[in-house]
Formats: sequence, structure tokens, C-alpha cells
Amino acid sequence: MISCGAETSLYTWKSPEATFDSVHHILVMGLIKDIEYRDTYEKEVCGALNGYGFKTTKALNVISPGKKYTDEELQEVITSKGVEGVLLMKYQGTKIEKTTAKGNTYTKIYKKFVSSTSGKKYIDEHKTVYMELSLYKASTGEVIWMGSAKTMDTDLPEDLAKSLAEELIKGFIKDGIIKSGKPM
Repeated sequence: MISCGAETSLYTWKSPEATFDSVHHILVMGLIKDIEYRDTYEKEVCGALNGYGFKTTKALNVISPGKKYTDEELQEVITSKGVEGVLLMKYQGTKIEKTTAKGNTYTKIYKKFVSSTSGKKYIDEHKTVYMELSLYKASTGEVIWMGSAKTMDTDLPEDLAKSLAEELIKGFIKDGIIKSGKPM
């Protein structure tokens, strides 16, 4: 079955020493320059995590995107909100691939390979967005979980964020951060 929406693949790692029982309140921060995408990612991921019993705070609600905080100021904002975990979603880039096909038989494609010909072309474009996800323990700043995500074939920030949020939940369930496979 082929889906019309975005498709995300997520590869994860978790610290063998980490315990997740004390991570109930998560600050969700999108590290994306486009404020619309950042807001959409933070909102979608917060909603998904809330559905599994986490308390979440969107970083855009407590951290000004235009201000560069010192380490101490950032730590103060986080601890003042009672945050136990910080989830960073860092945009790693977008790759656009174009596929061109003549729409002809293999013999015509062979002839094109052997000699250059002109004609109508079919061009298909695929966009892949790469994100790095990291969950930190707020009290120590240690990374306790990481994920590498790639989302294919979407242009809408909502579809992109929803697909990422769904895979994040699956990754959290797989790695034992979420104990139940069912939303609350």
C-alpha cells in the first residue's frame, strides 16, 4: 500500500545507563531557522507526547527565538519550568533528487544511452528532509537518547511534523521511554 503522506524513517540510540522514569516533563525545541516549520514541529511533537502522558512545553513559548541565551540563562529558563528532559529537533538539511524518464521502451532508453536524443521527458522530484533528534536529561545536560530521521516526499510543514512525531513515538516505545504502546 502506498501512502500519499510523508514517510519518515528513524534510527535510534539510547544510553545504556539512562533511566527514563524521571522524565515526565519535556521541553520540545525545534532548531530550525524557518519559524513556521519550527512552530509546527514543536506543536505536533508536543501533542504526540502529551497523548502518551508526558507534560510538554514548546520552546517557542518560553525561549525567545531572537535572543541568544547564555548557558546559565538557558538553564534557568528550563529549571524554572520544572522541565526534566529537553528534546532537540535539529534540522540537518534537505536533499532534492530529480528522476527523469522518457516513458519509452527499454530499446529507446538504450538508444538514448548510446546516442543523445531529444523528446518529451517525465521529471519526478523527491525531497528528503533530514533531522537529528536528541533527548537530554535537564538536570545534568547528558544526552540519554538520540535519533536520526529522514522524511521523504512532503512539502507541507504539517505533514512533515506529523510524520516525524509518529516515528518519534514509535522510537520512544521501542527504546522503552514510553512504557505503553497505547495513547492515554
